[in-house]
Amino acid sequence: MNLSNLTDSKLLLTTKKIVKEELQLTARIIDHLAEIERRKLYSDLKFRSLFDYCVRELGYSEDQAARRINALKLSRKVPMAKEKIDSGELSLTNANLISSFFNEVASSKLEQEKVLELTSKKSKRECQNILHELKREKGIAAGPKRTVIKNESSDTVRLNISISKKTMEKIERIRGIHGHKNLPLEKIIDLMTDALLEKNEEKLTPKRAGRSKGKSRYISKEVRKEVLKKANGRCEICGSTYALEFDHKKPFALGGMSTSSNIRVLCKNCNLRSGIKIFGPQKMKRDLPAPVRLVTEKA
Repeated sequence: MNLSNLTDSKLLLTTKKIVKEELQLTARIIDHLAEIERRKLYSDLKFRSLFDYCVRELGYSEDQAARRINALKLSRKVPMAKEKIDSGELSLTNANLISSFFNEVASSKLEQEKVLELTSKKSKRECQNILHELKREKGIAAGPKRTVIKNESSDTVRLNISISKKTMEKIERIRGIHGHKNLPLEKIIDLMTDALLEKNEEKLTPKRAGRSKGKSRYISKEVRKEVLKKANGRCEICGSTYALEFDHKKPFALGGMSTSSNIRVLCKNCNLRSGIKIFGPQKMKRDLPAPVRLVTEKA
């Protein structure tokens, strides 16, 4: 389309129309991401999380993915936020600012809705000022900057995080213990994480299945050890090491046995997705968030 042929008024009119369509499309994308998250569909594609799916499959930058997912979470927490996003009154940027505010400041449902009304149709700077003033009224000082983790190369990441002075004093004490080696900070952190992992090694193993009436779901220590070793301590679908659980390939409810050939290691998300595929969303309803209402397209 040759825009140079448009009159001034037509150009302004079509631009406004396109922006409105963009806002509606953004709201629809959030709806779809919410349903993908509810069904854990990214697990079928071997992604560890919705964030992982958004970045690696949909091509969003990490910041773009985070903004959409935070807006999704805010919509579930405060239904009014969903209405504001649908109508274009609440931008993704401001939704993220408000989401962070609610994480820092305990608020009732009425207070949350008031915040959304105050920040409706506001610019980023105006929204920041409003939230800052609300924090000041509650006597809450500015919190630490959010943690930022960015991949630098195939084997290194850059970590930007704010910590308390008390925590930094503890790190300095540990540096002092190894002072004769003059170790860099990243090596000190490596030693700290190694020590913490060793201390909590037992907690790192997947959760065992519980017991049910008249019949045990118990998985023996030998089977757990064998299966975990075979899986190399990772989810056998997406490779995650987060929130690992032991799962029956043939469900226990359908007669599956707790043998090494029928037990596998899955992360919580992949395990939930497996249950959805076998038993359906209704059976797994207690573990799933409520569906997010899709945007109603207006003619």
